[in-house]
Amino acid sequence: MSGRWRRWSGAVRSHLDLNPVVVKELRQAVRSWFVTGVLLLFLAVLLLSMFGILAARSTNYTPDQGVGLDVFVVLVSILTAASLIFIPLYTGARLALERQEVNLDLLYITTLSPGRIIRGKLFCGIYLVLLFFSACLPFIVLSNMLRGVDLPAISLVLFLVFVVVCGAVQIAIFLACLPVSMPFKCVLGIASTGGLVSLTVGLSAMAQQVARYFILPPVEFWYYGTPFYLLAFGWFYVCSVALISPKSMNRAMPLRIYLTSVWLVCGAMAVYATVKYTQLEPMIAWLVGSLILIISALIVVVGNSDQLSVRVRRQIPGPLWKRIPALFFFNGAAQGLAWTLAITVLTGLSGWGVWMANEAWSLSTPAGSSYRRSVSSEFFQVMGVWCCYAYAYVLTGLFVQRSFFPRHNPAVASVLAFVIPAAWAILPNFALFLLDRLTWNVMETRQLGNVFNVMLTRDADTRVAHLWFSASWTLLALAVNVPWFVRQVKEFRPWAKSLKEVPS
Repeated sequence: MSGRWRRWSGAVRSHLDLNPVVVKELRQAVRSWFVTGVLLLFLAVLLLSMFGILAARSTNYTPDQGVGLDVFVVLVSILTAASLIFIPLYTGARLALERQEVNLDLLYITTLSPGRIIRGKLFCGIYLVLLFFSACLPFIVLSNMLRGVDLPAISLVLFLVFVVVCGAVQIAIFLACLPVSMPFKCVLGIASTGGLVSLTVGLSAMAQQVARYFILPPVEFWYYGTPFYLLAFGWFYVCSVALISPKSMNRAMPLRIYLTSVWLVCGAMAVYATVKYTQLEPMIAWLVGSLILIISALIVVVGNSDQLSVRVRRQIPGPLWKRIPALFFFNGAAQGLAWTLAITVLTGLSGWGVWMANEAWSLSTPAGSSYRRSVSSEFFQVMGVWCCYAYAYVLTGLFVQRSFFPRHNPAVASVLAFVIPAAWAILPNFALFLLDRLTWNVMETRQLGNVFNVMLTRDADTRVAHLWFSASWTLLALAVNVPWFVRQVKEFRPWAKSLKEVPS
């Protein structure tokens, strides 16, 4: 009992201790002339802006009670631009430089976990945000003393700006962790700068409206925006931790646990809202989100390697009843396909249950029942066709890569998952274009195998034909991949020190 208590207390102390990455980053930021120069320039701009506004208003002899509002709007715009553009770019650039092959000491020659490294980078960025806010706070207090703006409006505006900047810092950390070349990261940095400038303009305009008229965001903004922000923030954090983790680790487990939890929670909320308000919109939104999750996961997991490292195999449970559920949360293309297939089956059963309940409710409601049934049937048909085509393309690409390019990078399967539908959709229409026979009616006619044709056609029989064709193609692709999948499942066993394999 004492040994267990010491382990628990040690774990708690390690989480409560100051993150060494935070200490390192803050020490380098304090010693950096660039950070110091930007902060001094920020203070100078604030001071000159305030003096300029006060000097311009001093020539007006009529009493003006709104000078504080004008000062506050200018100060918040400067604060938003400085913190939203400089801090994410500074944090992301430093991490991107450390991700280069010549600067990997922090990420590989250290006992720190990937989670502590990412949290250290994030906390350092948040500290810089607080530093800029603290430098601007005396000027904002003075604007309140000049009248024209209330403390609740000031607090709300500063809170919204702070939350947005923290989210931008986490997104910058995620972009810096992407395993791409430095020139491509520079392109991402330029694109991110443009996005941050646009976000600065929009956030400054919203802050001006809140401060001037105290127009609070609607209830729907907080009701839908808060969960979406938290889920997106957590997703970027988990992805950043997985990206900087060594390839020998089980990087898929935290990602799939997080996505499964989010999928379950959002599904439960959608079912509750659908039952409470007797509307299909919440369930439809969850089904569309689940379809996006399934397609994205399929493209990613088919590009994973089949070989598991010794470090990962040591984590595989020995008993069969533990090994089967663990299969869904480990690295590997087969394991990823099993997890995606489980999510697909459960989502399909949920959608089928909602469809049947909607059919029963529509039959009991004479008004608008036929229109409601037709809309729901069309939606579920399109959802089924897209899902089947996604599996057909991905499994076909997987079979082609494993059969004809076994020595190449497994990511070839992900590339083929894009090439197959693009070629199937572009080449026939391009040939018709060369023959001068390409018309809008031709694009709406039945083109089996072309997933984009499903969104263009308005014929119910064509959608049904697409459904049967995509389902048949999916079953055929599953059948040809069954030997590979069975072989991968049999090899999913824990690592043994002796030459004997662990019995299944």
